[in-house]
Amino acid sequence: MVHENLKKHQFKPGQSGNVKGRPKGSSSKFKGTLSQLRQLNDLDLTRQFLRAVVTSDIKILEKLGITDAPTVTAKITAAKELNKVNAEISEKDAESKAQQAYAQVKNVAPVSPQFSRVASINTGTK
Repeated sequence: MVHENLKKHQFKPGQSGNVKGRPKGSSSKFKGTLSQLRQLNDLDLTRQFLRAVVTSDIKILEKLGITDAPTVTAKITAAKELNKVNAEISEKDAESKAQQAYAQVKNVAPVSPQFSRVASINTGTK
């Protein structure tokens, strides 16, 4: 009897999942927001958003128009993206430090030798 009730409510052949759910190819709010932030090319803002998703910081997410709590999938994706963003920020910081070091070296006056003329020693014999 129990098995018969389950079969009545199971999906029909060729039909699976939530038929009236989100259409394939449509993006979640998380992916849409992340895409917009990436287009702005503001790594710090992107990092703040990703941290908010990973930690489920609802206050920050509501400011961005996301009212639902992040799903587990969104949190996992955010953690992966956060690693990428942190790597990009580290790379840019390293490039910036290298450029600053090069600029400092370039702006320093050349070191002049202590002795510009070598005294000639007369070794002649008498």
